[in-house]
Amino acid sequence: MKNFFIAEGAAQNPHRQQPQVVVIGNFDGVHLGHQTLLQRAREWGEKKGLPPVVVTFDPHPLSVLRPPHLRLFDLEDQQAQFRAHGMAGVVYLPFSRDFSQLSAAEFLEKILGPELNPQVLIVGFNFRFGSARGGSVETLKEWGERRGCQVEIVQPVQIPEGLVSTSEIRKALAVGDVRRARALLGRPYYLSGIVEHGEARGRGLGFPTANVHLEKVINPLHGVYATRTWVGDEVFGSVTHMGPLPTFGDEAVRLESHLFDFSRDIYGQRVRVEFFELLRGVQKFGSLSELRAQIQRDGDRAREILGSLT
Repeated sequence: MKNFFIAEGAAQNPHRQQPQVVVIGNFDGVHLGHQTLLQRAREWGEKKGLPPVVVTFDPHPLSVLRPPHLRLFDLEDQQAQFRAHGMAGVVYLPFSRDFSQLSAAEFLEKILGPELNPQVLIVGFNFRFGSARGGSVETLKEWGERRGCQVEIVQPVQIPEGLVSTSEIRKALAVGDVRRARALLGRPYYLSGIVEHGEARGRGLGFPTANVHLEKVINPLHGVYATRTWVGDEVFGSVTHMGPLPTFGDEAVRLESHLFDFSRDIYGQRVRVEFFELLRGVQKFGSLSELRAQIQRDGDRAREILGSLT
């Protein structure tokens, strides 16, 4: 959507106190369930002639209440997803321990009602709010009836891979099941970062790698994956090592991606590595020749997997 806005706090919302369609949630990952919420907000916006506005929280509530807690993707990705799904903009409510002490009634009467003024309010089936999670979807329905606000509760999304939820995606990533994570997300799971200078170990083995700076988001199980790596608007098949390098006695967690049929210098550029299948776990090899042979096998298998994708 044109003129997509990003508001730090309800007071910065350009539609503040005007009728609007509001959809509330954490939207961590913007998975298929979240996308259903956004779709309904867009449809209501078109029906009512009102801007569909996302209301979410930053930092993520769990990073305050149960640290450490990392997001699936960063806020830039989240905003790109909101824009792609036709939202007018996003309002980030600053979350803190003080904010968490607001009662459900205070949240409704001090923030949601006067600041956001929803004519239509959309939430997921398990949405809770207020101190001790005291507010429920039933609370919202009762509030909406009093205010003349249409409240829609979106039911969970079920696909063959299971119930769609952020927690299920996290479980999948924890065991390296990036195929299931991709199905639940409705798009590939990925990591992005700036390409840095490394130790040139891959180059010495005949498999130069892009050493990607890891950002503060959740990582998948350590191992070697079939991946695709985006460099600007170009995408290349790749095989990627995620984790330490025990063969070299290196315990630091690294993301190293070998791009197929690629020889350009991309130091300092941001790349995005999309994960498609776990090939194997992290291994320690007895010699560099053993490691070189395994990398060749990993690359061959990754090419085969990527070539079969539709």
